[in-house]
Amino acid sequence: MRRRLGQPEPAADLAQDAFMPPQLSTIAQGSLVNHRQGRDLEAVHLEALAVQPHAFHPSVEKRAATLKLPLAFDRRLQGLAELPLLAFLLAHAPEYGWV
Repeated sequence: MRRRLGQPEPAADLAQDAFMPPQLSTIAQGSLVNHRQGRDLEAVHLEALAVQPHAFHPSVEKRAATLKLPLAFDRRLQGLAELPLLAFLLAHAPEYGWV
């Protein structure tokens, strides 16, 4: 592209313009998934709170922290390959009562 245009700046701009929409689409899709997961998690959390006496409800700050933790945990686990992920889950399964 540089040879055809004769200048590196327009070539770099065109290359960036070609790759930017797919990147933005991927970022937007990930944000939408995170939003949906957060909304679903909050709904389940509110249902669980509804059956508890009000005196046992956590503060707003603690609720927010509680809702962020599983999503952050999920994002970190998504970066692992299948075998390391399986090893991690099996190692921690008894700790969380999964087995």
